[in-house]
Amino acid sequence: MANRSEVFESFVTKFGTPQYQVTVPGRVNIIGEHTDYNDGFVLPFTMDRYTWIYAKKSEKLRIYAVDYHEFFEQNIHVKSSWMKYVESILTEISSISNRDIEPLELAFGGNIPIGAGVSSSSAMVCGFVALFNEFMNLGLNKGEMISLASKIEHGSGVLGGKMDQTAIFKSQKGNALLLDCKNETTSMVKIPEQWQFYLVNTNVKHELIDSDYNDRRQKMEEAKSLLKRDFKTSLRQITGADLESIKPYFQHTVLEMVQFVLEENQRVKDMLENMKNGEIRDAGKLLYKSHEGLSQKYKVSCEELDFVVEECRNNQDIYGARMMGAGFGGCVLALTMVNTNLGRWYSITNRLYENRFGRGLDLIKVRSSNPLIMKNLN
Repeated sequence: MANRSEVFESFVTKFGTPQYQVTVPGRVNIIGEHTDYNDGFVLPFTMDRYTWIYAKKSEKLRIYAVDYHEFFEQNIHVKSSWMKYVESILTEISSISNRDIEPLELAFGGNIPIGAGVSSSSAMVCGFVALFNEFMNLGLNKGEMISLASKIEHGSGVLGGKMDQTAIFKSQKGNALLLDCKNETTSMVKIPEQWQFYLVNTNVKHELIDSDYNDRRQKMEEAKSLLKRDFKTSLRQITGADLESIKPYFQHTVLEMVQFVLEENQRVKDMLENMKNGEIRDAGKLLYKSHEGLSQKYKVSCEELDFVVEECRNNQDIYGARMMGAGFGGCVLALTMVNTNLGRWYSITNRLYENRFGRGLDLIKVRSSNPLIMKNLN
């Protein structure tokens, strides 16, 4: 991972003086997991870890990935996963603009953990979209850039919702973003000043394209289609009481997933009240309940994530924790009070984790940040 100065210096060394700078935050989701593509509610905020992009006009398109030490040029054989995203970006930008990509030289990198469920790929895609929007005078507004970035990620094989892109473009520092994924409306929710979030990175790397994420989404799309066709209803209309009547029409695993979505949507609503009233203990209980559902009903957790959450339960200073992101690895989100020192807990838990899984944990303190910032340096 690279800091801003390293990305800037890398650009200057390879290409000269930049004309554009894009600062793109990563995303933390407090609660509302796997609900975004199920017309539900999510509650993310943008965090103080970033991808930085520097660029300038050129006669030839050249892109350098600082974190990978790799170059991309058009018409080369695509190898790395980040290059697949770049190809999708260039294809879609060319399509909507009805012209060839205007060449530029670009370097990007950052300190968002890669493959950890905190939107490193979405940050890259959103940053590139914002850059080309400015560079090529596309005239896209935030909503259009959100839709374009989401479409690009779908083209790269990840069938996610629009939570990450919406958070990256629309968040406000000090707030979480309540997103209704059915009608794409948003509102700001102040994060209590005494609350502190930590990420515990299991360093189990998940590649969403190669994971079971798309399988979960496909099952839920089939469930939504059945509800619409046979019951003339939707996930947003049914309640827990309705599950018994629809039970014969679903496989047990799918019914559990539907139940999880209903329960998780309610947890988002309950979290809003807890944040409004500063009820950290009740908020923590919701996080633990969310993890139980993700692990036991939606079945997107893994042994490493479950281990970390259980170790969180053993520390009275941690009020709640849950796996975050698509699952199958990545980070655990933990909630504490400001000024809580997790150093001793981390030291003990990391040693236990290393002995069991043969790799270490990373403890990352995160605060909310500004959304994407695009600067023309001319």
